[in-house]
Amino acid sequence: IIAFPACPTVDPAAVKLENELNALLEKKVTELIASHDNDVELSYVHQFLADEDIPNLPPGGGLAAKKVFIEDVYKKLLPERYETTQEECPNPLASLLFTNAKNAAEADN
Repeated sequence: IIAFPACPTVDPAAVKLENELNALLEKKVTELIASHDNDVELSYVHQFLADEDIPNLPPGGGLAAKKVFIEDVYKKLLPERYETTQEECPNPLASLLFTNAKNAAEADN
């Protein structure tokens, strides 16, 4: 690896915000799963989070940029459900995007 003296460095404030966001997302996913007695689909988790007002989401990517992190938390908490969810709904992000588009269209009317 070649590093130049003027190359960009990691911003400690950005790292702090990222860690806080991850902690908040993990807390929300954990609470949601607990409130449904461990019987919640991954697609519902994505939709629930999309409806929440979550601060400090990545600019330009939003919640979609945290999809892998959210799935990792879900998989850690409900590994057996994650496997069956993947078979039933291979792309939860697509269904999330379609649902958000539908909600936005309904809000405009």
